[in-house]
Amino acid sequence: MTEKEYNAVKDWVVSGMDVENLSTEAIRARDKGVERSVAILQGLSDMGYDYTISTDINPGQIVANITGTQIRVRVTDTPANAKYIGTVYDNGAEVRFKSTYVTMNPATKRNTHLIYDPTPEDSLNLVRFALGEEVIRKNDGGISGENGVSTRTIKGNQTLSMNKSFHTKNSFNAEYGKALDSNGKVDERFGNVVRIEISHLNRSSATTSMPTASDADIFF
Repeated sequence: MTEKEYNAVKDWVVSGMDVENLSTEAIRARDKGVERSVAILQGLSDMGYDYTISTDINPGQIVANITGTQIRVRVTDTPANAKYIGTVYDNGAEVRFKSTYVTMNPATKRNTHLIYDPTPEDSLNLVRFALGEEVIRKNDGGISGENGVSTRTIKGNQTLSMNKSFHTKNSFNAEYGKALDSNGKVDERFGNVVRIEISHLNRSSATTSMPTASDADIFF
């Protein structure tokens, strides 16, 4: 990010948080968000991708617009939404992490998928996946997007077999690693996983470039 770009967006970033009254938890989330941002922008530069920085829809959010593509990467957000840093938007498609770990939402009293708390490396890997770069699964060393079968334990200690990569009507899902539980620990009990999900709900056209047809087959 150039100094000119930073000066153009800094007030927008700060407007997304009450700087004078941040709680300890919010400060921790903000700092983790900064680490993700640094990893993403440095990673893009290391891979040879040029980008520009601009404000996004909501205060506190800025995106990196990758030159030569229609891909935008969220690189800052409010402390409450810092886990979403690294989310990729590709001409209507949205690339994000999705955990199979389900917990009770105290506000709605309904079960909901726990939001994955990515490391800086995870956030960069999400971007790399969206760009068609090879991403290694963290749980078994395979390539995210390649097929295979994994197992989970569900109610009654039943074993459930799952494809590591699969399509639904509106998305493509690729296993990435083991899910975290509500305490931030790896879920060893039920074998839940975190996936990279490409949601096509609002996609108007494909824009992600692939080096070869084989790479495209792996990706999709």
